[in-house]
Amino acid sequence: MISSEAAWAFAKLAVTLGCMLVMLRMRVSLWKTSAAGCVLIAVLTGLPLVKLLTVPVETLTGTDFLIMDGMLFGILLLSGIQGATGQSQRLVAGLERYLR
Repeated sequence: MISSEAAWAFAKLAVTLGCMLVMLRMRVSLWKTSAAGCVLIAVLTGLPLVKLLTVPVETLTGTDFLIMDGMLFGILLLSGIQGATGQSQRLVAGLERYLR
């Protein structure tokens, strides 16, 4: 049996997701929709406004985020270099016979 607290938490998430889907349907940008969803879920769950403002700063300066960001930057950099030099096309052509 599902507890009433779990059902209430699920309802809050469902309301937030529903509002975000409506905003996307109204052609609101993804950035604004995500920000509005974050604010709405914070309001619905009772998160203090100060905490809502400090969490993104803590996340962006955390080591896990910086490591993942560095990895993504490296992948995109190498992908761009491969595309500019034509190496990616040669790689795909070489692997094509194994993929069929």
